[in-house]
Amino acid sequence: MPDNNYGYDISWARCCRNASIVNIINPNITGTTITVRIPPTASCDNSPVFQTNPGIALCLGLPYTSFNTALDPDGDSISYHLVTPYQGGGTNDPIPEPVPPPYNEVFWNPPYNLANILGGNPAPTINNSSGLLTVNPDINGQFAIGIAAKSWRNGLLLTEIRRDFQLNVVTCLADLPPVVTPPSGPQVNDTELIFFAGQENCFSFNISDSPDNFLVFTASGDPFNPSSGQAASYNGAGYGNVVGNLCWAPDCSMAGFEGSVIISSNDNNNCPAPNYTYDTFLVKVIPPTIKSPEIRCVSELEPGSVMINWISLEPIPGFSRYEIFRSSLISPESIVFTSTDSTQKSWIDTNPGNLDDLPTYRIQAYFNCPNDNPTLPSSSVSLLKPTINLTNPVQAIISWNPYTGWPNPELTLWQYPNQSIISDNIEGSSFTWNNCDFEGTVRLTGTDPLSGCEMRSAESDSFRMYLDPPGNLIGCTASVLMDNQGVLVKWLPIQNQAEFTPILARKNPNESDFQIIHELTSSLTFMDLGAKPDQGVVEYKLGFINPCGISGDWSDPFHTSFLSLNSQNAGFQQSWTPSFIFEGVEEYEIQIRETEDPKSPWLVLNRQAADDYRTFTDYQFLTSREIHCYRIRAYPVPAACTTDSWSNTACIRPSASFTVPGAFSPNGDGLNDFYKIPTYAVDQFQIKIFDTWGNLVFFSSDKYFTWDGNLRGTPCPEGVYMYVISATGFEEQSIHKNGTITLIR
Repeated sequence: MPDNNYGYDISWARCCRNASIVNIINPNITGTTITVRIPPTASCDNSPVFQTNPGIALCLGLPYTSFNTALDPDGDSISYHLVTPYQGGGTNDPIPEPVPPPYNEVFWNPPYNLANILGGNPAPTINNSSGLLTVNPDINGQFAIGIAAKSWRNGLLLTEIRRDFQLNVVTCLADLPPVVTPPSGPQVNDTELIFFAGQENCFSFNISDSPDNFLVFTASGDPFNPSSGQAASYNGAGYGNVVGNLCWAPDCSMAGFEGSVIISSNDNNNCPAPNYTYDTFLVKVIPPTIKSPEIRCVSELEPGSVMINWISLEPIPGFSRYEIFRSSLISPESIVFTSTDSTQKSWIDTNPGNLDDLPTYRIQAYFNCPNDNPTLPSSSVSLLKPTINLTNPVQAIISWNPYTGWPNPELTLWQYPNQSIISDNIEGSSFTWNNCDFEGTVRLTGTDPLSGCEMRSAESDSFRMYLDPPGNLIGCTASVLMDNQGVLVKWLPIQNQAEFTPILARKNPNESDFQIIHELTSSLTFMDLGAKPDQGVVEYKLGFINPCGISGDWSDPFHTSFLSLNSQNAGFQQSWTPSFIFEGVEEYEIQIRETEDPKSPWLVLNRQAADDYRTFTDYQFLTSREIHCYRIRAYPVPAACTTDSWSNTACIRPSASFTVPGAFSPNGDGLNDFYKIPTYAVDQFQIKIFDTWGNLVFFSSDKYFTWDGNLRGTPCPEGVYMYVISATGFEEQSIHKNGTITLIR
């Protein structure tokens, strides 16, 4: 039933009780309700379980006690209480429809009530802790009674279970006899006890009676008077519940014996005499059914011999011999070894035949009990020999027959001649192995967890796994992307890849090793955005990952060209490393960006042959530009790799400078009417101009300033003026100048 937040109440109501019950009203039309409460999901609890059946008969005038002990699977504490039974169906409605709780209780027939269920002096009581019911009956009759076991956890009531039963008070002439349950032992067939010859056999009988009665178990019959060997024995005595044991070890000569045995049990109640329970069983003695020895390891010991290891039997009377049988794929089974040593655990077969036929062995033991009695046949175990199936030149599926020496073997696979482990803890009967350079054999081993013997298979037939790498790998070029964002790598088509995966590896400047960065596909280019071409030469090489996951067979390295800049006298010198283009570079072209805007076009400064010195000096400083950016373009010779290659983009700032003019003539003739100072690579600039009396007539912090010779709109007179200039370059160098300016009208 699904979980819910309310729980379930399950009830079963029926009619009716015995009409002779004296302690409730109208018992003949009063039934009973049996109910169970299943708590909601939030409450997890197991109900207590009564461990004993209640008594049903009491002797008039004799004290009666009965344990109503319950066990709680959760370990909760239990209290015991007398309770009023529930009503159920009546004669008019013997099977009523279930109703929800609370359930109606029976009506006690005065003077009976919950405190006085069936009379007696004192009245019936139950021990709240132990569940011991104590009754001192003084009236013949039948009485309804209810007993509840309540489980508690941390002071909270969790569950209540009830017993609703009938107690019968009668005048006793004698006590009830003990009850004997069917026996348990080596083999019981209805009323037959089966004994195995040559070993001890014991059967157990459970006997129960009143806890106050002392019980004694006895046995008699044919096993106590055997024609040979020792006699049977028995034991068992105690109060209430007793286990009686009947044991006998008939010797091998008794195999086939048939007889009988009488078992009995009596209590010590002598009113009017002890009670006895008797039962008769047929007895048979049969040859022992002995588990066969087990072959665990079948191993190639050395070429041409096989070792067999088995688990020997425990010492059993009458052991005769071991026999080992061998068969193969082409030979029927035959006995190949016999031993009378019960402690022997191994044997070497020096003539096993062709190991390719997979010799198979089994073992069987025999006992003279009574005469050459065999054990059950053991399972057969074959010598393993791996077989090889080459699915491609570098992959082998290694398979073998399932090994039956022990359950679920975990095997280790070895390679020879260097005798190293390929893989261990292999489950199943096959393994896929990739190896790109191997010639030899393989073998399986495993250690039996029970006996400790090591299983060694035969070696496989010799085989080879090898694959020549494809042809040469050739890089075409490594060209730097615009503004050093990465490198566009190109290569020539790759032929005959076979089982190999082509790869690209890179080594950035200041890195010591190449790193694999890309698996090549049908495309012949790769945009490497992880490259750092602005820091130096970036190197590449092509290689293969073979089917074994090993990289190698690398091409010759190819690389980017790295451009560096230096101030050289009155110009900028460009120096660059060779560009790589397969089959050569025909010409280099030096380009400069037209303006500082990264989107501005590039201008060609110079072109020179590839065999010239890889340097060029630019003397054409442009005062309108604080940054000069250059790059190199390499043109290929006509060949297979017909693609240009670009160097990195390198930029340089010239040193800040400016020249101060000595005079100007703001007279409106259109010639030299404004005073201005051309600056070069100046970042911050400030100029102050004073007249001869020290008055400030002009100020500006704009490096592109112009002065028209006026002061607040009024022309300044001709004469000599003084200036003070402070400036800084982009490289934070400072320039300070002062001098005179002549204003001419």
